[in-house]
Amino acid sequence: MSDFNSNNGFNQNFAPVQKSFTTAVLLSVFLGWLGVDRFYLGFTLLGVLKLAATLLSLGTLAWIWWIVDIILIATGKLNESNGTLLRRG
Repeated sequence: MSDFNSNNGFNQNFAPVQKSFTTAVLLSVFLGWLGVDRFYLGFTLLGVLKLAATLLSLGTLAWIWWIVDIILIATGKLNESNGTLLRRG
């Protein structure tokens, strides 16, 4: 009964899963121009805006945002939307 308790039947003693640094970098490099990196990190509104900027400007405006996000993620300056650091290794 370690996974079942009186709190609605759910185990409340679990750690949130950290997102992977490597996955975030790869998503940013290959699909970041579509906002996939922002969706992955939990920034849904920014992901939608990045996707809209790409589609509406045919990519000309969004490429700067794409490069900036690659740099921010690769240097560890951009983490999950809830402030959790990305898991390395």
